[in-house]
Parts: sequence; C-alpha cells; structure tokens
Amino acid sequence: MVILAIIVLVQGKLLSGLIGLAIAGAAVAYVLVGAPWRHPDTPYWKLMLPVYVLFFVAIAWALWAADDVYSLALNRWHVFLLLPLLTPFWTTGRRRWSDSVPGGGQIDRP
Repeated sequence: MVILAIIVLVQGKLLSGLIGLAIAGAAVAYVLVGAPWRHPDTPYWKLMLPVYVLFFVAIAWALWAADDVYSLALNRWHVFLLLPLLTPFWTTGRRRWSDSVPGGGQIDRP
C-alpha cells in the first residue's frame, strides 16, 4: 500500500498518493491500538473488522488511483478470490485473547 502510494505520488497524483498514505497510516495506527492483548475480552471478529474495512477501502483506493480501471481486465469473478481472506472470521472469530492465556487473561507481573 505504501509503495503503491509512493508510486502514485511520483506519477504526480498528489491527492491520490496522500489518501493512500493516510489509509496505510490508519491501518498501522489501528493495528497498534486494537491489538488483542490490549483488549483481552473482546472477540477477535470485533478486532478484525476495522482492519478488513480498511483493507477493502485500500482496494477501492487502488482501483480509483489507477488511470484506466478497464485496462486491469477485472471482472466480477475476481471478487471470489477475496473470499479465502475472510476465513478468519469463521475460524477464530468467536475466540478472545483471554481464552488462550492461563488465568483468564491475567498476566502475573513481578
């Protein structure tokens, strides 16, 4: 994402490049703030949802930043290639960080 945003900036599309960098910055910021160990009793699906929203926003941005979307030769069947990326919602979605730590998420500190 960052590399694509820099390429777009070098091409002279200032607005598109800055929006791309902002999306990447928002994703990094959320990953640091929404880490599972900071919210041990929150189900993983709630923690993953903003990351996935930013992921799909990044895809939309990349299509918008492309000069000619039709030259990419995309069709509606390409959407099905994204479905395997959603499997963590079903495999680990209901789990919580506190489920994997002995003592219910309480870590003893010296």
